[in-house]
Amino acid sequence: MAVATLVRIENAGPDRRARRLHIDDGDDPIVTSAAVVRVLSLEVGDQVERDGLVEDLLRIGRECARDRVLRLLGYRDRTISELNKRLRDDGYADEIADGLVARFVELGYLDDEMFAQRWTAARRQAGFGPSRIERELRTKGIAQELARSAAYTSDDEELLASARSLISRIDLSDAAARKRAFAKLIRKGYSPTIAGRAIGSGGAEE
Repeated sequence: MAVATLVRIENAGPDRRARRLHIDDGDDPIVTSAAVVRVLSLEVGDQVERDGLVEDLLRIGRECARDRVLRLLGYRDRTISELNKRLRDDGYADEIADGLVARFVELGYLDDEMFAQRWTAARRQAGFGPSRIERELRTKGIAQELARSAAYTSDDEELLASARSLISRIDLSDAAARKRAFAKLIRKGYSPTIAGRAIGSGGAEE
C-alpha cells in the first residue's frame, strides 16, 4: 500500500461545510465533510494511504451524515430533494446521501406529500394564494403534480375570503388603491379572477 502525504485541505461547497483533500499521489482530490475531517483529526502533512483513507471517510461519514440529518429534521420538515442536496453540499458521498435519504423515507421521517400539505396549510394561513404556494413547493423539489394538487385544494369561495381578508385595510373606493390591491393579490399568488372579485371588479382589473 503506497503511503502519500496530505498536502492541502480546502474549503468546498456552497456554504463551505465540505472539504477537498489533496494528496500527493497524483490522483484527484477527495471531497468529504468538514465534520468527518474533524472526527478523523486530519491535518496537512499527515501520511495517508488513499484506499484506507477512503474507507475511513465513508465509515465516519455515515455516522456524521446521520447526525446531520437528525439535526436538520429537528429544525423543520424537509423535502427529499432538500435533504439530498444538503448532504451532497456538505461533502458527503453520493452513496451515503442516497442510503440515508432512502432510510429516512422508509422510516417515515421524509414524506414529500406530508411536507406539501403542511407547507400549503401554513402559507395559506399567512395569506398566500395557490400559484405562489405551488411555485414555492417546486423550488423545494416537490414534483409538479404533487405541488399543484397540494396548492390547489381550496375552492373559489375559500380563496375569495382569504383574498378579501388580505386587502381588508385598503380603501377600495380609490382607483389607485384598487390597482395596488389587485397587484398585491397577484403577487401573493391569487388568480386575476379571484383578485378581481376580491376588489369588486368582476374578475378583471379596472
